[in-house]
Amino acid sequence: VAPKRMELAHALMLSMPGPKMIWQFGELAYDSSINFCQNGTTSTTCRTDPKPIRWGYFQDAERKSLYTLIGNMNRLRNNATFSPLFTFGNIGYNLTGLIKTISVTQGGVGIMTVANMDVVAQTATVTFPISGTWYNYLSGGTFAATGAAQSFTLNPGEYRVYTNQLVPLCNLTMVLNNGVDTVNTCTSPYVLTAPSGYQTYLWNTNATTASINVTTTGWYKCTVTQNGCSANDSVFIKVATAVATPTSILARTGTFTPCINDTISYTVVSPLPSSTQTTSAKYRWTRPVGTTVLLTNADSSQIRIRYDATFVGGTLSVAGVSSCGLAGTAFSTTLRYGVPTPTAITARTGTFTPCINDTITYTVTSPAASATQVAPARFRWVRPVGTTVLLSNADSSQIRIRYDATFVGGTLSVAGVSSCGLAGTAFSTTLRYGVPTPTAITARTGTFTPCINDTITYTVTRPTASATQVTPARFRWTRPVGTTVLLTNADSSQIRIRYDATFVGGTLSVASVSTCGLAGTSFTTTLAYLPPTPTNITSRSGSYNACINDTITYTVVVPAPVAGQRVASVYRWTIPAFSSIQNAAVDSSSIRLRFNTGYVGGNLTVRGQTACGVTAQGTARTQALTHTGCPAGTKLTTTDEEVFENNSELKVAIYPNPSRTDFNLQ
Repeated sequence: VAPKRMELAHALMLSMPGPKMIWQFGELAYDSSINFCQNGTTSTTCRTDPKPIRWGYFQDAERKSLYTLIGNMNRLRNNATFSPLFTFGNIGYNLTGLIKTISVTQGGVGIMTVANMDVVAQTATVTFPISGTWYNYLSGGTFAATGAAQSFTLNPGEYRVYTNQLVPLCNLTMVLNNGVDTVNTCTSPYVLTAPSGYQTYLWNTNATTASINVTTTGWYKCTVTQNGCSANDSVFIKVATAVATPTSILARTGTFTPCINDTISYTVVSPLPSSTQTTSAKYRWTRPVGTTVLLTNADSSQIRIRYDATFVGGTLSVAGVSSCGLAGTAFSTTLRYGVPTPTAITARTGTFTPCINDTITYTVTSPAASATQVAPARFRWVRPVGTTVLLSNADSSQIRIRYDATFVGGTLSVAGVSSCGLAGTAFSTTLRYGVPTPTAITARTGTFTPCINDTITYTVTRPTASATQVTPARFRWTRPVGTTVLLTNADSSQIRIRYDATFVGGTLSVASVSTCGLAGTSFTTTLAYLPPTPTNITSRSGSYNACINDTITYTVVVPAPVAGQRVASVYRWTIPAFSSIQNAAVDSSSIRLRFNTGYVGGNLTVRGQTACGVTAQGTARTQALTHTGCPAGTKLTTTDEEVFENNSELKVAIYPNPSRTDFNLQ
């Protein structure tokens, strides 16, 4: 009933001269108030708010009837014969009762509109302004007007529009796309065709054919004519060459940091497509390795994923897919799983060289998590043997350690641990404890063969600490018996030693000592003093038996010096009674021995002596000499006087030479 009443009202309104305004979709009996709000309420503050678009009204027969009536009335107002009435016409009207009349005349042309506003049939008494034949403009038929009052019956809500000249009523219609006002297509060009059978076609693209090729999104309107009447229709064609890219992925848990065995539902959020995009008919997901899809809904806009034991993080992506099978650009989000590696460990003491019984607090420095990582929920420390944890804070980013008696150095490590329990790569620092072994001892004299009463300065060659060691704070020396320390410098890297009378050789050692008092491995050098013990005395005659007046050369056999020994500079001989040394080598390593009257055998002894003199004599080697099988009697074959007379020169030999004490004259 309401659309019919709106037809009646518009027939009366459009019969009146002057401009008219029909508000948004009023020609289709629009339902929403001008004060309609977007939230569904009505308020004067919403007067200019966007109003709902009702494209479906055109498929409603009653609404379409109102649309047709308004169109026909507007065509009448624009008719060449009748249009002056609506600008300069003389108006007559009766609007007081339920039967309403409006008449407009000008120059012998007239229009008469009669309407029954009642809900029951009424007899209308009407006086047409001009006598003669009047034509029912909207429904056809004629009425003979006398110029006097005439009566006819109108049904409830019935209205009639009469003209005193015949105006053909155009009821021409044309519908594009079977009345579907929106077309979504993936095909370009899309062929849009108007129904056939009309005399002319004119599109808003200026094409004049029944069909056009559509390549861009927009409204396409076609106007057709037939026997002087026209009709038009419009269709919105959306040529989609792409699919809208999702704007986000929502996780039911609210985060994108899954753990192993988690089951999480994800939902894609997709925007309204642009003019060149189509909506997604379904969605295509790409998930990381180590995940299993448990469930998806009909269009896969929601997916449920389980994270398996092999999951190590990755990217979750989703792309829209059109009904044509066209896949759009994917939206991706990172599933963060790993934890960042700490960048440093700081010690409250400032150093990493602890001592036994030290208690030190350490703090980890952790960087910000990257796009693929989560912030550590806590930290896991690995400490060396011989340490005890006394205290740690809530997330173990700080730890207090005591160094016990069994501590010998090692590594302190810390790794971030996620809320899933995943430990990342550890950062390690070395706790240096040991000290390096000295590499050498140098003597100011250049040698390590001291003598009694010598005073010599020794210097340790300071070693370089390795990554696990500390630089020595000082040095500790171990010296042989019979020595006295005369002087050391501040860190004892240099020492001055005097060799006393009881010195018989030995080793000189030095070790690095840390600030903790820990002594490292010693470097040792041997102080050589005594010569080696002879191994043999050889006889040139090959025998150790001698008779009176025999002269035999004896030579000492000496081994190479071993550690702690030095080469003898001379050799000291002890000869049997009634024997004499006739000559000797420069170092007395060989002597010629004459056996004189009274010789009956005895021991021949030799020992080495170093350059330090008689105080540095080695162990002796003894050889027994015998006197057996010799002829009876003893006499000199030549007197000393005869020796002197028969020699023009007297030769004298002094041995040993050089000598710091006793010597032999021959």
